[in-house]
Amino acid sequence: MEVLAALLLVALVLPTAMGGLSHVMTRLRISEKALLANRLAESQLQLLILEDEQTAFTSSGDFTDEGYPEIQWESDIQDWQDDIVQEVTLTVTYLDRSQSKNIQLSTLIYNASDD
Repeated sequence: MEVLAALLLVALVLPTAMGGLSHVMTRLRISEKALLANRLAESQLQLLILEDEQTAFTSSGDFTDEGYPEIQWESDIQDWQDDIVQEVTLTVTYLDRSQSKNIQLSTLIYNASDD
């Protein structure tokens, strides 16, 4: 009788515990993708700023060289309050469970060519 009670308890608890574990694993995988996309975005934004070319800021591409061809990026530059300071925005798009997700980073740069 005690064995049946133990088996019944396991039968009730095990599916709930496994469901919780599955949910945790899914959230962890989503967090890893978001962290990867954010790291790639930060790296690409720094590269764009270092290139110091106006055309570099209005471009797009992917991260094939880094081993992630499925992650896309697009950059844009806009004047910010005047022509001396500009806002550079980088948008990184990646797929997570067949849904498109975006991470957007922005920074301000000083346009020294207007001096």
